[in-house]
Amino acid sequence: MGLLSDIQIGLASRLATITTANGYTTNVLNVLYDKIPMALELEDHELPAILLLLSNLTIERKVGCNENTANFEIQIVLPGDSSDSQMIQFASDIYKAIYSDDPVATNINGIRTIHPAIFDIKSDNIEFDLNMIEANRFAMINLQVMFRGIYNNI
Repeated sequence: MGLLSDIQIGLASRLATITTANGYTTNVLNVLYDKIPMALELEDHELPAILLLLSNLTIERKVGCNENTANFEIQIVLPGDSSDSQMIQFASDIYKAIYSDDPVATNINGIRTIHPAIFDIKSDNIEFDLNMIEANRFAMINLQVMFRGIYNNI
């Protein structure tokens, strides 16, 4: 597998740790990153769920390596009757897992353990749903994952 695939699997594995047994508020039942259904098609017994989608990759050639930016969209999905506070808490759990690998956010180097090639992860926004009637609730978190790799290893 390539470096980007390894990073995507590392992110998915980290997101799968979001469970109440691990100290988080949300108990994620599914993390999907390969063959992904529409968020509205997920049944209540499959939720809460996380859909990890790779939206694009930018490659910047440097001396001796590439500095790459992979843009991921993380869709978080809850049942339609979930409250705004549950959606906000789920988003908070996502950030805690990614940045600190810790439900109380005490570890400041959590991104380094997702994959050693990652040197930074940035998030520019969270888009919450429109409270659609009779549909699952979802929010989208945009992440930019910056990583270094040798030439031709994407």
